[in-house]
Amino acid sequence: MKRRRSLYVAVLMTAELLYFTNETFHSKTTELVLVFSSNSVESISGFINNSGSLKAVLSVVLTVFQMVVFPFDTKEMIFAYRKVFPGWGGYILSVLGRVLGALFCYDLGRCFLSSLFQRIKSLLPLKFSGRWKRGIAPALLLRIAPLNGSLASYISGGAGVLFREYLLLSLLWSGILIGAYFLQGGYFSHSTERILTVLRIASTGVIFLYFSKKRRRDDSS
Repeated sequence: MKRRRSLYVAVLMTAELLYFTNETFHSKTTELVLVFSSNSVESISGFINNSGSLKAVLSVVLTVFQMVVFPFDTKEMIFAYRKVFPGWGGYILSVLGRVLGALFCYDLGRCFLSSLFQRIKSLLPLKFSGRWKRGIAPALLLRIAPLNGSLASYISGGAGVLFREYLLLSLLWSGILIGAYFLQGGYFSHSTERILTVLRIASTGVIFLYFSKKRRRDDSS
């Protein structure tokens, strides 16, 4: 973990150095920032289309970049995928980019936030059994809860959620969420957003109650 942490720091410092010393890197980075800050499907899809034959690879890299550097709303990126890659191709690329981005955020959280979460855990008067801490419950709650996807990934890595459970639930949830947005036809819908938010809040409550009761039964047995 120390080696990966050092690698991440080295990459960040190198990118910062190139930004201030290399004109090409500076202009491309500035263009990327403008594309993502525009929150425009047309801007993102136009940027991807301009990459020619490499647009499939670039789209996945952009999703990972967006989740790590711009961990905000990702609907515009998903809609851009649907516009540039219609059909199953866009769906698969979108899921792949989201999962890779989530895993990247998970590893960053594990490398840089683990010690912080250990301190927080030591201050909380909560004691969980090993089965609860290392089971699927924490990963499921973090993926279903109405949290930003990148934030949930950072927390999952820092809190020590097991990688296997996290990977499986990230694949499942990304597939469901992106499928819901693809079915909208590439257009934002306030009603769909409200429905998804209510379902996530309700599901979080139900899942938390279920695993809380299960934990009490396990602890008493």
